[in-house]
Amino acid sequence: MQAAAIDWHVYLLTHSPLALGLVGLSRVVPIATLSLWGGVAADRYDRRRIMLATQLTMAVVAATLAFLTLTGRETRWLLYVLTGLTSAAGSFDNPARQSLVPRLELSELRPSHEEDHVHGGHPTPHRVGGDHLPDDLPHDGRHEVGDAGHREGGERQQGAPR
Repeated sequence: MQAAAIDWHVYLLTHSPLALGLVGLSRVVPIATLSLWGGVAADRYDRRRIMLATQLTMAVVAATLAFLTLTGRETRWLLYVLTGLTSAAGSFDNPARQSLVPRLELSELRPSHEEDHVHGGHPTPHRVGGDHLPDDLPHDGRHEVGDAGHREGGERQQGAPR
């Protein structure tokens, strides 16, 4: 919504398609130059802290944009800079947010309902979308989703990832 508002705002200030193009450029350049570094940061540092810092940055930029607009001090160059800052923060926020999803436990995503299928005292593994795996799959509690590398009986295969 903020992106559309900035586009509209720049157009109202300038009535220039070129000015709108520069808004797009101010969005793309930080993404193109910082996204790889955002992925490295998401791998090396605490993702929650990265997301906290980036969301705080985006909130400060939004508040600054609101203040400048309400006081009538906005210029198209300030809008370009604020758009670039938002995109730069998003370049770090998106990789951190996307890398959190694989770390979620499936049990956190599965709704706790009475109709859950239970085999041998263990809940049937669920897909992320909430669909159940077919009931005819063997399930004895040792073969959960993500248990790659285990044979029947629970021992690890040679060379299987840990």
